[in-house]
Amino acid sequence: MRRAGVIISRPWGGITHLGRGVSPRHTVPTFLFVPNPLFCLQMETMSERRTENRLEVCLDAIWDGALGNRHTRVADLSEGGCYIDSIAEVYVGEFLYLKIQLPNGQWLELTGEVAHRVARLGFGVRFVDLADEQLKTLRWLITQLTEHQKNRYTRRSA
Repeated sequence: MRRAGVIISRPWGGITHLGRGVSPRHTVPTFLFVPNPLFCLQMETMSERRTENRLEVCLDAIWDGALGNRHTRVADLSEGGCYIDSIAEVYVGEFLYLKIQLPNGQWLELTGEVAHRVARLGFGVRFVDLADEQLKTLRWLITQLTEHQKNRYTRRSA
């Protein structure tokens, strides 16, 4: 709800607009967003639970879940799972089918379970029931992307 006036921060995160003539004690500028402390704690907890290191990537993907088929981007990747940038609604525990586009144009099809979500930002997926061939292709992809990133950083520093 947007009104003319000032903005105050809420204890659970976010901001609230107050009408004119109201003088709250805790005002913040209109461009400042106070993060929800539970969100920060949730992200810390998820990173502590991971068993594999995640590689930052930007890969085109398609996922098919309970609410339909969506085109999206994979933001990070490991042998155990990935993080998907998406504003679409998903549910923790939901199983989905994920297709990640490989650098050679082919698609890697995987099955995963939504491990956690942050509304309007994205969600983490834990891969489940990977066949040997899927795991082999996933390892190849991670190796290719790691080498590409190393070469890119090596060229910049030289």
